[in-house]
Amino acid sequence: DHVEGELVGEATTDFRKLDKDGSGKLDLEELKAWESGGFHTTEALQKFMETADTDHDLHLTSDEMAAAHSTIAGSDAHYHFMEWAEHHEL
Repeated sequence: DHVEGELVGEATTDFRKLDKDGSGKLDLEELKAWESGGFHTTEALQKFMETADTDHDLHLTSDEMAAAHSTIAGSDAHYHFMEWAEHHEL
């Protein structure tokens, strides 16, 4: 099944990213990145930066953020931004 194949491929990619030392196994620190949600947050924000940072200077201006507003709606990054805003009562 095509969807199942995509999920397996995504899981394999995620595992390789988590396996920082390339051992083929996850140690405690590598596993904590997954279980804490840090891995997913980093992935979501990296995707957002790739989209929003239109001049590719690795920094976001207020104009870039505003222009990316419609792009972020419904994305994983949107979820993280909303969670931060709620947590910090922004």
